[in-house]
Amino acid sequence: GSFSESATTTLQRMSSAKREEVLRAYFDAQSGLGFTLGRVPIGSCDFSLESWSCGDLQEGDMELKGFSIDRYRSSILPALRRAAELAGAPLTLLASPWSPPPWMKTRKTFHGDGRLLPSCREAWALHYVRFVEEMGKAGVPIWGVSVQNEPEAAQVWESCLYTGEEERDFVRHHLGPALEGAGLQSVKILIWDHNRDGMLERAAVAYSDPEAAKYIWGLAYHWYGDARFEAWPDRTEVPYEDRQRQNSPIFELRASAGFQN
Repeated sequence: GSFSESATTTLQRMSSAKREEVLRAYFDAQSGLGFTLGRVPIGSCDFSLESWSCGDLQEGDMELKGFSIDRYRSSILPALRRAAELAGAPLTLLASPWSPPPWMKTRKTFHGDGRLLPSCREAWALHYVRFVEEMGKAGVPIWGVSVQNEPEAAQVWESCLYTGEEERDFVRHHLGPALEGAGLQSVKILIWDHNRDGMLERAAVAYSDPEAAKYIWGLAYHWYGDARFEAWPDRTEVPYEDRQRQNSPIFELRASAGFQN
């Protein structure tokens, strides 16, 4: 399930009985679908009530003194907690940013074709650390983070562009070391987080660099994209060799498991 501000605010506006009915339908393993995976935006996204950052992050606040997750407390955190209760265990949560604060970008807006400023890469990496730490304190552990939602899309909503090389270098020099330095090396890092048609090229850039690759758990992709991929059968097994287990054979079961849009 995606725990966006618009979705959880809608739940909050329902009667308690209806809200419980919806959450049970998704997360209760006995009476519902039994979802155990979820996604939460880091800051605002295209399904937020407005554009916002985590706290009062004024321009130049490289130490993120104004960081907070207070905006999550009204609807997002209650929904996450109740979903975990219904699931019977903490959800496997992927946290993803749609945009850094505008002052950290080449274009000083949440939307459009701005990129992360090189001078703000360290502060932005710290932002992931603070988010994971504060969500954990709130009783919601974060399983993993993606670098950027749709890093090749300049949208009319929150967006931030990364080339494959920019994403690789951000992970290698900033995000990976920041999580590791904070004792959060168990938090997974996923790259790409965009359409299927570009994932092989993006993976080739990142995984060809051993220093970046050592921090990368995997590559996230969205179900849509290239029209050639829109007519796959309901179930497709794709064989791979697991390089971490003496090249033993493994199979990816597509359209049956994983984080999917």
